[in-house]
Parts: sequence; C-alpha cells; structure tokens
Amino acid sequence: MSKISRFTGEVVTLAKNAVGGRGEYAAPQGGGGFA
Repeated sequence: MSKISRFTGEVVTLAKNAVGGRGEYAAPQGGGGFA
C-alpha cells in the first residue's frame, strides 16, 4: 500500500469520526437553505 493510499485511508477515517453518526447530509433534499 502506498503512502498516499494509507494517508487517504487515515483522513477518511478521521473525517468520519469527526462527523459522527448524526445522520446529517451536506446537501439536504431541497437545498436546506445553504448556499
């Protein structure tokens, strides 16, 4: 496994942990009023 691949895997894991299981989406159906 390359260094970039390992780094990417770690970043994805950390991002998922930071967001948690809130069930929220970046762009809710209908836009949600975000720009």
